Amino acid sequence: MKAYIESVGSLVRWGAAAVVAAAALLASPPTQAENRFIAQHSGKCLDVADWSTANGGNIHQWACTGNANQRWRLEQTRDGYHRLVSEHSGKCLDVAGWSTANGGNIHQWACTGNANQNWHVEYAGHGWYLLRSEHSGKCVDVSGPSTNNGANVHQWDCHGGPNQRFRILNSGNYTQTRHPIVLVHGISGFNKLGGVFNYFFAIPYQLERSHATVRVASVSAFNSSEQRGQELLNQIEGWGFPRVNLIGHSQGAPTSRYAAAIRPDRVASVTSVNGVNKGSRVADVIRGIVPPGSRFEGSAADVANRVGQLINILTGRWHDQNSLASLISLSTPGTTEFNNRYPRGVNRSAYCAGGGEWEAWASDPWGNWHHQRYYSWMGNTASTNGWDVTDPLLSFTGTVFDLPNDGLVDVCSAAFGQVIRDDYHLNHIDAVNHLFGINGWTDPVALYRQHANRLKNAGL
Repeated sequence: MKAYIESVGSLVRWGAAAVVAAAALLASPPTQAENRFIAQHSGKCLDVADWSTANGGNIHQWACTGNANQRWRLEQTRDGYHRLVSEHSGKCLDVAGWSTANGGNIHQWACTGNANQNWHVEYAGHGWYLLRSEHSGKCVDVSGPSTNNGANVHQWDCHGGPNQRFRILNSGNYTQTRHPIVLVHGISGFNKLGGVFNYFFAIPYQLERSHATVRVASVSAFNSSEQRGQELLNQIEGWGFPRVNLIGHSQGAPTSRYAAAIRPDRVASVTSVNGVNKGSRVADVIRGIVPPGSRFEGSAADVANRVGQLINILTGRWHDQNSLASLISLSTPGTTEFNNRYPRGVNRSAYCAGGGEWEAWASDPWGNWHHQRYYSWMGNTASTNGWDVTDPLLSFTGTVFDLPNDGLVDVCSAAFGQVIRDDYHLNHIDAVNHLFGINGWTDPVALYRQHANRLKNAGL
C-alpha cells in the first residue's frame, strides 16, 4: 500500500459561420509593444547611431533616453522568432553581410523577413533576455564589453554574459493574450496551498508581469479527467470569462481537453505540458500491482482520498476525491477510452504517430461553431539536476519506460496537436518550475512566456 500511495502522490511532481468567425480572428491582430533593450553590464540602451534612417545605420549602445531611435517593435516572423523594427526609421535589426563570424556587425536595414533579421528572444532568467540570430546562431553582444556611450554592438558566440543580457523595458504586452490564460494542475495538485505554495511556481507572476490575465484552476486532486474537466468548466463560468486559453500539466491536459470538447464556446485553445494524452506506463504498472477490487486497493485508495481531502482544507476549496478514478483515467486503457470520446488533437493511428490536428471547428451544445487551436510540449529527461530531491524518484519511475520520458510520461503519450518540441531538458516536475525553480538546462518559465506570446500572435 505504501508503494502505491507514494507512486500516486508523486504524479504531481507531475460553413458561413466558420468564415465569419475566422474573419473575427483576423480582424483583431495583437498590438505590438514598443521596447527598449537595456544591457545588463552597462545599463545603456540599444540605439540607432546618429538618428540614422539609412540602410546600414549602425547600432551601438547609448545612455537610455526613451527617444524613438531607442525604441523597437517586436514583430513575430514565424514561430519562435521576431524581427526588431526601429520606431525611428522603420528598419530592422540586421546582421550585416549575412555574416556568421564572431564580430559580424549589427546594423539596421530595410525589413526583408530573411533569417539575418530574425531573432529568438530567449529568456535568460531573472528578467534578462538574449537576442539570438536565426541566421548565425550567435547573440547580440556589446563589444569590449564596454560601458561607454557609442560602444559598438555586434554578434558573438552566445555565452550569456552581462554584455549579452538585456532587460526589455516597457515590453508591456509580450504575454498579453486576447483571452485569459488558465493554468490547470495535474493529479494530486492544487492551485495554491495555504495561500503561499503555488503549483506553477513563479509562472503566473512571470506571465502577469507582461500584462497576461492569468488564473490557476483548482480541481480535484484525485478524480477522473471528466469530473475534473467539469469542475474546470464551472470555475471558468464563475470567473465570467467568455473564452480562455487552457494550459494543462500532466492530468491537467486531458482535463482541459474535456472542457474544450464539451464547451468549445468557452475554450479558445488547449496546450498540453508533459500531458498524459495516451496513458502513463507508471499508472499501468501500479494498476497491475494492485489487484482490482481487493481490500488492499480499497485501503490504499482511501488513504489517497484522505490526502486529497487534506489538500481541500489547505486550499480552501472542496472537491470530491476519487483516487481510483484518477488512476484508471491515467492508465493506457483509460486514456484510450477517453480519446475515443474526445479525439480532438490526438493522432490515434499509432501510439507514436505524433501530434494530431493543430486546429478544428467544434460545435457547442447549441449548434454554434467555434475555432480552437491545440499545442503541446514535453521534456524527455527523468533526472535533470542533482540538487533536486525529487529527481531520484523520477529516475526510478522512469525505468519502467522503453521510450524517452520525463519520469512519469513518455514522449509519445504527450504528443498532442502542434508539438512545439518533445526533447526539452525537463522532467515531470521541472515542467511546472519545481522543486522551487530547481531545474536543468531548459528554463520552464521561458517556455510559458514564449507560448503566451505565441498565443497572442495567433490572435488567441
